[in-house]
Amino acid sequence: MSTFNPKVTLFYLVLFTQVVEPGTPASVRVVYGLTAVALSFGWYALVALLVSHGANKDRFRAMAHWVERATGAVLIALGIKLAFSRASG
Repeated sequence: MSTFNPKVTLFYLVLFTQVVEPGTPASVRVVYGLTAVALSFGWYALVALLVSHGANKDRFRAMAHWVERATGAVLIALGIKLAFSRASG
């Protein structure tokens, strides 16, 4: 999954640099990696199952327009804030 989403790869890279040191045994690193893969797969599988269920899918489709508008408004506001912070800073 992180192959298609570089943000996930960067998240785990940052996370692992906090707990894995150069002297950490390879077996511990493998356990950390397998745990991350299992948790990620489990989470994304759960989300996919919940979202694809008939009743939930209909609710999401009904609300999608409003969610997209709200998300767009937030991103536009962040862009405006960023534009003015660079201009004044």
